[in-house]
Amino acid sequence: MIYTALLVVEITCTLVLAKFTLALYFLLQRRKKMCHRVKLTRFSYRRENNPPSHKLMKRQSENH
Repeated sequence: MIYTALLVVEITCTLVLAKFTLALYFLLQRRKKMCHRVKLTRFSYRRENNPPSHKLMKRQSENH
């Protein structure tokens, strides 16, 4: 009788673990697909902007 009860508990725990594992697997697969869907079609490099102090110094040197 006790062995039957332990067998039922073991089968139940195995089913719960299998369900959790499958749910985690499908969640990770969906996340992986979402990462691959993004495609960069057009990009451009930004020009680095100089701080205002450099522009001011440049203008002062041009005036003298």
